[in-house]
Amino acid sequence: MSDLEDLQRSLEALQGLIGPMKGGGFDDKLGKVSVYAGSVARSFGTCSSILGSAGPRKDPDPKKHRKVVEGQIRALRSSTANSVKFARMNLDQAMTQALEKLAPRPRSATRVEEHKRMESLQRWFDDLDDPTKAMLDHYRSTSHPLDKYLLAGPWGFEHLVKSNADLSAYYRDLCTMLKCSDPQATAVVLGYRDLARALDALEEAAKNAADALEREALSGST
Repeated sequence: MSDLEDLQRSLEALQGLIGPMKGGGFDDKLGKVSVYAGSVARSFGTCSSILGSAGPRKDPDPKKHRKVVEGQIRALRSSTANSVKFARMNLDQAMTQALEKLAPRPRSATRVEEHKRMESLQRWFDDLDDPTKAMLDHYRSTSHPLDKYLLAGPWGFEHLVKSNADLSAYYRDLCTMLKCSDPQATAVVLGYRDLARALDALEEAAKNAADALEREALSGST
């Protein structure tokens, strides 16, 4: 089945991206990304086996068979959605860990100061369609350690994701300015976007495979 082959290829591509990122304290979160991604393929295999996807299933009661098929496919889609959700959650947590390692929070800053600076930056960058250039320019020009931390740390990451900005370009330039010395943290930061896209591709392949499995399983029903 070509859809199943696409699913397997998507999983292999994702696993291949994770390998170079491992180490330096990121194995736990990245390992969970791998496990949750793998569970997408395992769920499909289990559902396929249950439905007897090798050919149209013969059932003396076609209506009952249809209900069984539709129930199994719903469960498969739900399982896939949950697995991808938790994979993304762990990937984001790995990214946050890496950013905090490369750009640690200033110890002298209070939480009140951090909140005020965060609100100020939020108002500024919220008005921009693509805040990437402005954020990089401000990082270069500011001498405020808290601003630098916010722009390079988890807040900047969350803001860029929300803005659908080009994360690859942003972190490539930022790592140059930071003179990133931690190879594993740098690998996570620079590889985040490709891995996130690989998860998107896996999710799409799983959707297509589930659609094909449902059509095949129902092909003998009326």
